[in-house]
Amino acid sequence: MAAKMALVVLFGFSLVSIISSQTNFDPMLVTPPHVLVHAATSGDFTMKSNNGDIKIGYNETGKVIFDNEDLNYIIQLILSQPPIWEEHSTFGYIGEFHAGDKIDVNVIAKDPEGQSIVYAIVAGMLPPGVKLEPDSGRIHGLIPDSDATYTITIRATDIHGHFADSVFKIVTRGIIYCTKKPCVNQGVCLDETTGYKCYCPNPYGGLRCEIDCRSNDLVGPTNAKAIPDASLTGYNMYNTYSAKDARWNAGGWYGMDSTSYLQVDLGNVSHIDNFQIKGRSSSPSAYNTGSFYIQHSIDGNIFHNYTSSSNGNVYTFSGTTSSSAHKVNLPEPLDTRFIRFFTLTWNKSYKPYMNMEIHGCHNNS
Repeated sequence: MAAKMALVVLFGFSLVSIISSQTNFDPMLVTPPHVLVHAATSGDFTMKSNNGDIKIGYNETGKVIFDNEDLNYIIQLILSQPPIWEEHSTFGYIGEFHAGDKIDVNVIAKDPEGQSIVYAIVAGMLPPGVKLEPDSGRIHGLIPDSDATYTITIRATDIHGHFADSVFKIVTRGIIYCTKKPCVNQGVCLDETTGYKCYCPNPYGGLRCEIDCRSNDLVGPTNAKAIPDASLTGYNMYNTYSAKDARWNAGGWYGMDSTSYLQVDLGNVSHIDNFQIKGRSSSPSAYNTGSFYIQHSIDGNIFHNYTSSSNGNVYTFSGTTSSSAHKVNLPEPLDTRFIRFFTLTWNKSYKPYMNMEIHGCHNNS
């Protein structure tokens, strides 16, 4: 035992013995505020209690270090329990919210040891515009305008890395516009993702079915233009007269013969209800259109005669030799963007002539 020292500490007694086989070796070094108890080379350090307790104490900021490891932390890690979710079941229902609502709720997990918790989404996603605060479990934001169900898994993790997952559900509802009954004239309202749409019965149109298509000007007079002058064009016109003069209160459109036509671009596909035409009011008043037919087109390139759906015959319409308004109702529905007017008969001593208006509704109005 010459090279070996045994240190035995007996607890429960007032006697503490420090035994060393080397008289020149000091097993205890006191250098305030430190105390070092150690064995000589190859010696053992033994702490032994005869039916008493061996106690190692430290304050709140101290540590018990063994081989560079904090024994107290290891013990806490072994004994600690994972977080426990509160207020919600395993599959938690946070709630149902409508577009524009502000959501501000907390998901709560408790650490049995009273330590802090960090929250994170590990599966799924929150509604756009809504976020989770990792330190508090607060879910907040503005609910989007959509009908959807969002299922998310949130993980609560303690300082030791122990965690518990919980699944939550948020239901969002878009704005129900139709509850305000925006459609008039017996229009049928249908909610859509970003608004509503009114399905209008004939002869109504517009966003709310508020427009009577039977009297709604799609061309417009010169003082209330519904379309620009450039949307009125023609072919084989007389002299220097312009197609824009075909507007109801303008000087009138003049053609040369049966190949001449007046073309109107309504800007978008529109439902046509009727035409209104008249002859020249100033002298000589013999300029007029006795009869005419129309062609129509969606793209402005390919035109089709307006024909009967039953026999395929081209519809011809009576005009007027008067300067008074003459209304021409369409026998079948017509939805188109481009219309061409071809004069069939007129006073041959003069030229084909007309002022016209188209009544209907734009399909996107």
